Amino acid sequence: MSNAWIENHDGRLRIRCRHSGKTRTISLGIEDGKAQRGYALSILGQVKLDLSLNQFDDSLLKYKPKTVGTQATELSCPELFQRFLKHKVERGLSNGAQRRYSGVLSHLRRSLNIPAHHVTEGKAGNFAAVIQESVSNRTAKDYLWVLNGCWEWAAGKYRVSERTPWSELAKDIKANDREEIQPFNPTEIKAILQGFKTSLYYASYYPYVFAMFNTAARPGELAALTWNDVAADFSGINIRASFSRGTRRNQTKTGRSRLVFCNPALLVVQKTPETL
Repeated sequence: MSNAWIENHDGRLRIRCRHSGKTRTISLGIEDGKAQRGYALSILGQVKLDLSLNQFDDSLLKYKPKTVGTQATELSCPELFQRFLKHKVERGLSNGAQRRYSGVLSHLRRSLNIPAHHVTEGKAGNFAAVIQESVSNRTAKDYLWVLNGCWEWAAGKYRVSERTPWSELAKDIKANDREEIQPFNPTEIKAILQGFKTSLYYASYYPYVFAMFNTAARPGELAALTWNDVAADFSGINIRASFSRGTRRNQTKTGRSRLVFCNPALLVVQKTPETL
């Protein structure tokens, strides 16, 4: 018996084959008929060839009819990534991560708008080179790891290469060394605070700037504070929310809340009439 054959199953055609000791079934989704048999024979030929070359597609997507609409299995890179993004958002992807994913999608639309299963390591490498011209190495590395995650998620659901072309590229990019932070010295801090305190227009920001220097909290975290976050005796501040791009988030950037104890100078500023 051949290692692959065509069957009529309840009036519809399917292909069955033996691979790795198991019988696999490829439903073609078409009724039995002369013309349909011709199509089935063409798919059967591809299956037999792949089996003989040890290149059989275990996901079976290679042999199934290409569908359209919401159930499409053959998608362009941007279309595939949009489905991946939707999947991630439904599982709680943060707003910040969504912006990063949107950046990836924009680059795909501009520079890799081809069928996803046509993406070879060479084409992926060309795409990586293009995005490195417009973003930092660190961002490019992040983008490629996101794409690697997309291809791994798509395997078995959509027509993509069995071996993701992105992981090795991401490993090869060396992220830029972080610039050493140059903090303000005491003299500069004193001058900045004095400038706010005596400003005709910006004096109201003095407590906010003073708190930034004395808590090491992020600007968005301080902007999201309410009096409910401040201890009744002003001894501490509970950092548990943040503002980002005009939106208040009920969590910090790291997703962890923390308690900041107030030093005597910050206690005085909190108790001033302007602050209260």
